[in-house]
Amino acid sequence: MATNVVDVAIVGAGPYGLAAAAHCVGLRSIVFGPAMSTWRRMQPDMQLRAIWDHMTLHAPAGRGTLAEWMAETGTPKKEPMTPPDFLSYVDWFREHYVPCHDGAEVVSVTKVGDAFRVATTTGVWSARALVVAVGITPFPVRPSFVTVEDDRISPATDRDRFDDLSSAAVIVVGGGQAAVEAAAYAARAGAKVTLLSRSDLHWFVNRRPKEHQRIRRWLYRLAYPEQGVGPPVINRLVSHPDLYASLPGQSRDRLTARSLRSGASPWLERMVKDKVDIREGVAVSTVEARPDQLVLHLSDGSVIGADRLLLGTGYRFALDRLAFLDPAIRSRIAIRDSWPVLDRAFRSSERRLAFVGYPAEGTFGPFCRFVRGASFSAVRVTAGLRTALR
Repeated sequence: MATNVVDVAIVGAGPYGLAAAAHCVGLRSIVFGPAMSTWRRMQPDMQLRAIWDHMTLHAPAGRGTLAEWMAETGTPKKEPMTPPDFLSYVDWFREHYVPCHDGAEVVSVTKVGDAFRVATTTGVWSARALVVAVGITPFPVRPSFVTVEDDRISPATDRDRFDDLSSAAVIVVGGGQAAVEAAAYAARAGAKVTLLSRSDLHWFVNRRPKEHQRIRRWLYRLAYPEQGVGPPVINRLVSHPDLYASLPGQSRDRLTARSLRSGASPWLERMVKDKVDIREGVAVSTVEARPDQLVLHLSDGSVIGADRLLLGTGYRFALDRLAFLDPAIRSRIAIRDSWPVLDRAFRSSERRLAFVGYPAEGTFGPFCRFVRGASFSAVRVTAGLRTALR
């Protein structure tokens, strides 16, 4: 099998991977993976929390924006944005500004001399540099009470698995956006749903003024420059990833925990009201996997059975979840508090291997969890790789 040669291989074709590929001008690059696979599994009527302007990507010279897409396609602006809106835009961006995309999955990455050997389901590539842009999906937290492997237990973010839930007994664990979304859509699919939350559910308040309220909208943008993070003042730090990166590690961790408060969007409240059995202040102690059902023992002494268990228990980066990376490569990547140690160009201690998106949150903060950070990351990482590849 012939080996194709590129300067930069990008693993992951979500917003971060596609933005990085668009900025690889002057470098031979390729981005691997199904385009926007996580987004395509979302329910089409989901309401995205970010405002429209924060969902835009940028190619070099400021091209490829939502405004350009709207003007070219005649698409009107509407808020809130839904996954189909964003997918239509990103598909257009990919067609216009991403020079080479291969939808094949990456099977393994090994080091051969100074190059990375990237084996996919369809071919083999040699790259002088590697960008990992896999997003948040590989890193769901598996809580300690889950001690068994069972197909009936899955992350709440497996949003394409609701079709078979009619009349099923479903338990969702968690009190954040992903957990409440899963509970809402499972109930809509006809399941009997119980939502278990260790603390009281927090409902985010929709403070966003209407389009014609210009002064209120200006004040709102001043107080909430980033959507999905808070409170005011702290949320401004999220807009400055370099400032965030300059803080001591423990300070970064505390600020991230404070700014990403667990909660759910107000539109979900009406979807779960009177349709989901919500039990607050209760935790799961153990899970038994019986042939006919899952049995959960709860902290209040009660026992509950289920056909399916959906875990909305958050995310945490773990390098060993990236099984496609050869262990010899992983051993050379420095880690701090489970996060990869990155420089200001998103490069790891394996100097020609960079991480963008969620794996960079440990250095640059929550900015790198949202689409808003994709273009900043793309500019910075490609500039750093050009320097490294000279």
